[in-house]
Amino acid sequence: MDATTRAQHWALSVQEKCNLSRQHILEAIANASSRVALGWTGGKDSTTMLWLTRMACQEANLPMPQCVYIDDGDAFPEIDQFVNTIAAAWGIDVAIIRNEDLLSRQPRIGEGIEVASLSQENQQQLLSVGHTDPVFFFEPESFAGSHLTKTVPLLHYLKQQFISHFLVGIRWDEQEHRLDEDYTSSRETPPHTRVHPILHFTERDIWNTIHGERLPFCELYRLGYRSLGARSTTRPLAAIPAWEQDLEHTSERDGRGQDKEAVMEQLRSLGYM
Repeated sequence: MDATTRAQHWALSVQEKCNLSRQHILEAIANASSRVALGWTGGKDSTTMLWLTRMACQEANLPMPQCVYIDDGDAFPEIDQFVNTIAAAWGIDVAIIRNEDLLSRQPRIGEGIEVASLSQENQQQLLSVGHTDPVFFFEPESFAGSHLTKTVPLLHYLKQQFISHFLVGIRWDEQEHRLDEDYTSSRETPPHTRVHPILHFTERDIWNTIHGERLPFCELYRLGYRSLGARSTTRPLAAIPAWEQDLEHTSERDGRGQDKEAVMEQLRSLGYM
């Protein structure tokens, strides 16, 4: 996306941004050659995207896409509870996916796992990201950990369920490496189209939408968290609610594990959201 178009879309009113998002959602559903799925993390962005998708489908009398929640083995219990509560309240069917070979061991954060004890696929996936050590230390927000706990089960799901279009709630202003993202992008492994309906929302827009539409949100945001990742590597940025912080001059992702932030472009190239 070029800078001029991006600036024009940023300048839209919140209502215009909601309308543009619904347009991209409906186009994705109309263009889908098979099934459509939506990635839901329980965070503010993907929950806003979920609400927009639900509204668009209700207005167009279309079935909802399958919602997908990735269990990385280190989630905040508040997020799990929020997802379960809202799924029940909104009648959302949620597929919970995970790297079963890894997480069935119930590893502790930082625990060393013999690579040779993992499945052949997990061993190959570790090699593909340059991990050649005989021991893998379980950390879902590390480079190799993010790949095994998030990307690998997601790509498995997309392939097994014949998903042609996958909706993801990322924003241009959220992370530097997402600035050049377009509303749709083709992926080859497996072949599918990524759809980013809320790219043009700012962090402030998200909170204005949540409060304006009285949307639910995870209570961690009220405790000062601004971006929700793995429990062990995510911290609040202030002792005041997220929406009361200086959203325009500070980075919401400063509260996330910075090792992962440094390799975000590599993770995206592997299929990460």
